[in-house]
Amino acid sequence: MIREHPTPMKLTAAMVSVAIVSMIVIGYLTWPQRVSKPERGHSAQSQAGHYSKRRDLVKSPWLDEITSSEIHWEKRVHAVNQLPPFLDAATRKGLFEYLTNKPLDEPLKDWYVVANEIMQTLRQRELPAGSYSHELTALIESGTADPVLRDYAVQHLSQWISGVVPAARETDSALVIAAFDAMCRQAAAVENGQLTLVGTTLNALTDALLRGDGEILAKRQDLQKIALKIATTTDASVSTFNRASALQAAAQLNTPELPAVCRHIVQQSDVSADLRLGSVATLGLVGDAGDLALLHSFTSDSQFHYAAAAAIRRIQDRAASQ
Repeated sequence: MIREHPTPMKLTAAMVSVAIVSMIVIGYLTWPQRVSKPERGHSAQSQAGHYSKRRDLVKSPWLDEITSSEIHWEKRVHAVNQLPPFLDAATRKGLFEYLTNKPLDEPLKDWYVVANEIMQTLRQRELPAGSYSHELTALIESGTADPVLRDYAVQHLSQWISGVVPAARETDSALVIAAFDAMCRQAAAVENGQLTLVGTTLNALTDALLRGDGEILAKRQDLQKIALKIATTTDASVSTFNRASALQAAAQLNTPELPAVCRHIVQQSDVSADLRLGSVATLGLVGDAGDLALLHSFTSDSQFHYAAAAAIRRIQDRAASQ
């Protein structure tokens, strides 16, 4: 994978219709996933027995450099990448504390870049059993943590529990399920309705299910229910972006009830145009020939024309290939 340093992305109320239609029509790849370079060949998790008392007594020379706002972020990122395979207890504690406490004098954008790099790199290092899962779960569940950092943590933790990189994954099945459930709770939490955390989590966990194996596959129906509940909510505390993300996740998970949900939303004139557009596009992915008449009724409307036309083509192409 190609490494790129993320910049914080904050969605505003000024979302345009074209953006939501595009994000759904092109295959539901909207959540801001940071693609990273190939993971190093280190085993990413070991038993606590790997740590001798002698290792824990040796203090890391990298911690001060990594967390110092007086040093340019590029040098600090380089220092993160130079961390040794085994990290002493003080360094581990200092790095995780940095993720939850931004230094007062550090520019926010620099903190985001360095913190994201730390989450990525820790997945490639030898840590005490369960450490990575516990620490990132705590960050995601923290109501006082920075929302962008919580988004980053969701993305890294979802990859960690799904085993995207076999050498960097959670091997404890109980921790896999606990982390998955914790993220589901945050996606469904009412107080998070306006945070991009909800959409990020839905898409991250969907991707984890599609890539994962073993016990994580049993969570499919749980995630389908959460996605449907968010997509169909009439609660104004849930943002349009999150409802559109829920439609996206439900489509990727082949949720049986989704076509009926989309038909209902499309015909609700009091629903935001963005969400109706997203539902039109989704019908192209999950609908059938019976939806063509409904979709054709939108082709004369300039606001819905392109989404409806694309959805019609998708359904027709699917029918022709069967």
